[in-house]
Amino acid sequence: MADVGPALGALSFIVFTIGAILFFAAKGRRPLAKKLLIGGAVVFVVALIMTPTPPPTPASTPAAMKPTAVTPAKTVIQQAHTKALAATANQDEVLTFVRATAMQIMMCQSEVDMTQSAIGKIVNGSGTAMDAYSAATTGERDCRKMTKEIEEANHSPFKDSGLNRTYSQTLPACLAATQKGASAMTAAKTVLDGDDSLAKAQAYKADRNAMVGKIYECKLGLQGVAEGAGISADKLEFLHIP
Repeated sequence: MADVGPALGALSFIVFTIGAILFFAAKGRRPLAKKLLIGGAVVFVVALIMTPTPPPTPASTPAAMKPTAVTPAKTVIQQAHTKALAATANQDEVLTFVRATAMQIMMCQSEVDMTQSAIGKIVNGSGTAMDAYSAATTGERDCRKMTKEIEEANHSPFKDSGLNRTYSQTLPACLAATQKGASAMTAAKTVLDGDDSLAKAQAYKADRNAMVGKIYECKLGLQGVAEGAGISADKLEFLHIP
């Protein structure tokens, strides 16, 4: 059926042309010419009806009907924003734990340093043994308190297993730091209470030095936890790592 329309169109053109020639060239044939003209026109109309309409080409497709490619740009931006918020929240959580643990060992260290300062004042005559003993008592109490808090702390507080592993591996050094701090204060009290033997003085010095080493180890571990969460170095200045 698709070929009939064009064939009839060609036939109508021939008939119409013959009718037109007869109409103008042969006056005696005008009745026949009219019939041919009318017949050609009718056939032409039929041909138009039977000729299938070609589908629109891509160029002629209305813009409103053209499929629009869905760009994922907005979705990508939203996903990136969500990830950024999650990362920030995770970093805030990690930083909170790192800072809290650092403050525990630093508080113990501060008490030990104050006791050592009080002992130094006895030597230069600006302080008394009672002042140093009082400082050692306070230091012993606070270091033991920090030790208990670290022992009871959650060693796997994060959602990331890698961070939990690093954090749990770091806490033993932090715990040892406060334990050594408390031991140093106990030894200092013994010396200040009258047992000024060389062994007791050496025990105090050894425990204090061991505390300093463990504090450094603890801080490095805490720095590793923070860096593992993507926290920048400028936010870790409170660790005071030389």
